[in-house]
Amino acid sequence: MSLIHDALKKAQAPTAGSPKSEFPQFLHDSSPDKEKIKKNIRIIALAVVLFCAMVYMIYDKFYASGPKPMASKSPAAAASPDDPKVKQEQADKLKEEGIKAVKANRLEDAGIRLSTAGQLDPLDATVWNNMGLISRRKGDVIKAREFFEKALQIKPECPECLNNLAILDMEDANYAQAKERLAKALSLNPQYADAAFHMALIAEEQGDFRLAAAYYKKFIETKKDAPGDLLDQVRKHVTDLETE
Repeated sequence: MSLIHDALKKAQAPTAGSPKSEFPQFLHDSSPDKEKIKKNIRIIALAVVLFCAMVYMIYDKFYASGPKPMASKSPAAAASPDDPKVKQEQADKLKEEGIKAVKANRLEDAGIRLSTAGQLDPLDATVWNNMGLISRRKGDVIKAREFFEKALQIKPECPECLNNLAILDMEDANYAQAKERLAKALSLNPQYADAAFHMALIAEEQGDFRLAAAYYKKFIETKKDAPGDLLDQVRKHVTDLETE
């Protein structure tokens, strides 16, 4: 407002030596003051424009649109439970927990976790193989075989699945089928100690003590995590077989 007041005062100020007038000086049409009047008009016009701009800015900021919300980063949308990546992560976590429960012989807990993992990822052979172990420990041999065969169907080259099915074959005295499965397991993993041990049992059952001793030795060499007393018993048994 001070710009406008200053311009008006300058425009209304009487020219030196001229009579006072009731009208503002910038409206006076005397020839000598034309340039001065034009200059004052420009000053006033500029002041008015500036004033209007200032008023508009104040109005727009405080009245027209209300307080402007501060920009904030919207949180990332939560991942959908149907997202394949989310489902796979859940399945892997449940499988890991289920296997730990199997090793701890917490069979009910293991069964719940693994069956849920199998629903999320039905093509995971490890899940069904462990479900077979649970059923076998519970005495449900038929269900155990179904789970082992399902795992083997998903992953035909699964040494663990072959070994577990071979154990069921041995319990049924189907040694030919068991030997075939165990031989394949050892071809897939020559360091598979459990398969070597079961081959030794079959050889001993069939009276081939030399072959049994060879497989027991292979078991001793490859089963590094076996308890020391167990390995000592197997070594002693090998000595007995070799003296037969």
